[in-house]
Amino acid sequence: MSTLEIKDLYAHVETKDGIKPILKGVNLTVNSGETHAIMGPNGSGKSTTIRMMMNYVRPTSGTATILGMDSRSQSGKLKKMVGYVPSEVDYYMDMRAMEVIRYAAAMRGLRDKSRIDQLCDLFEVDTVRRISHMSLGNRKKIALVTALLHSPKLLILDEPTSGLDSLIKRRFKDLLVEENQKGATIFFCNHDIGEVQELCGRTAIIRKGSILEVANTDNLSSS
Repeated sequence: MSTLEIKDLYAHVETKDGIKPILKGVNLTVNSGETHAIMGPNGSGKSTTIRMMMNYVRPTSGTATILGMDSRSQSGKLKKMVGYVPSEVDYYMDMRAMEVIRYAAAMRGLRDKSRIDQLCDLFEVDTVRRISHMSLGNRKKIALVTALLHSPKLLILDEPTSGLDSLIKRRFKDLLVEENQKGATIFFCNHDIGEVQELCGRTAIIRKGSILEVANTDNLSSS
């Protein structure tokens, strides 16, 4: 049974030199309970694919079905259900960390605050500091908390460890393993083959907007 299915996803942008293809018919299926990666060089279409799945960017054509729902027509419902970490984390600069986290919890109807406290402790979040005074790594830690606080059935993670120190990375990876063992499906975008091999069972290789292959991660070469 699939948790995530992408069919014939195309995307084009208009440039001064004409129409440029970004995605060229991406097809991908992630099964329930999998930890599945997508890898490729910068500009290959990884983040674009994820942003289109989350309905932050509209494709030229194609569909994405997530948890049995259409990612465009049921986008609002899906965003409350899915745990999403973007590659670039932007919040209102005047807000404090805990204000962001509480807002995310309220959006999902979460009343039990013990999970929030657990995650903030685990990732060493400075809950009173304003976003404007935070590094990329500290903002990324807030994104991890907001993605995980409702124990989602699906996590969509776009370069989630960028900016994190080695200790927080280790804690995050261990938590991902725990969530997967409890049944969560994880879709993981990364360019670090070591992290992908450590965490993921299957990996899709994308280059120049096309999926070249989907292989068992153990068979990937580090070269």
